[in-house]
Amino acid sequence: NRAAFLPDLAASLNTLGTMQSEVGQRAEALETAREAMELYRELAAQNRAAFLPDLAGSLNTLATMQSEVGQRVASFTSVQQATGNNNKQVSVTGSRDVRVDVS
Repeated sequence: NRAAFLPDLAASLNTLGTMQSEVGQRAEALETAREAMELYRELAAQNRAAFLPDLAGSLNTLATMQSEVGQRVASFTSVQQATGNNNKQVSVTGSRDVRVDVS
């Protein structure tokens, strides 16, 4: 029964991504975090109240992984999704400044 185990799978993948990152497997961590986020997105679509906090948390994890591999604009977008803040223009700093206008 996929529906019964999907929340646990998503949580386990989110944790796995964090562990992969901690041992230096950054590319693998990014893919694992993306998979966890997609599962939480699916769960939130089915039951927003129950899974929206988990989706936000997984987006935050994904943003961290994206930043660790140098995907700063993608990281910024993931954080915006996690916070529900999609209408601001902000500066993302890293090796260079990037202006992002998502309005």
